[in-house]
Amino acid sequence: MDFTQTQTMDRITETHTALERLYRDHAAWLLRLAVRLTGRLDTAEELVQEAFLRMAQQPDTGRSPENPRAWLCRVTVNLWRDRLRRLRWRRYLPLACSPNMPDDHDTEADYLQQDRIAKVRHALSRLSDRDRLLVVLYWDETSYAEMARVLDLRVTSVGKALSRAIDRLAALLE
Repeated sequence: MDFTQTQTMDRITETHTALERLYRDHAAWLLRLAVRLTGRLDTAEELVQEAFLRMAQQPDTGRSPENPRAWLCRVTVNLWRDRLRRLRWRRYLPLACSPNMPDDHDTEADYLQQDRIAKVRHALSRLSDRDRLLVVLYWDETSYAEMARVLDLRVTSVGKALSRAIDRLAALLE
């Protein structure tokens, strides 16, 4: 093996290791976000896999995204929006609040909890894509700076946009 081949193999190994690290650090968070957006674990898994695949397919220019988590989030959100456009039934797409909701209603408390989740899910599905994403990112304790990057907003605009989104959600829940 000559020097160039060795360099190429080293670069491939470094890229693979970097992708593994990114996946380990961000996949669970990204999956939670995608489940909340889509309401379906299988669809969310597809979106997250596609986002990481696109990260892996980025040309090797020696530069990686400044904030890989925000980049992956943005790609996942864009993939979700593309999917909604293709399906053309955006209004009826349920939005899960929790990926692991129990199916049984053994107690009145369980039933009431499920009822609350269903009401929140329905209210979220009636929000605009942008408002829904703001609320979901807020619930995931995403920083305003990261929200701004994902939504292509100024950081100073995130607070006001989020406040309005929460107000709209509250109005739908009344």
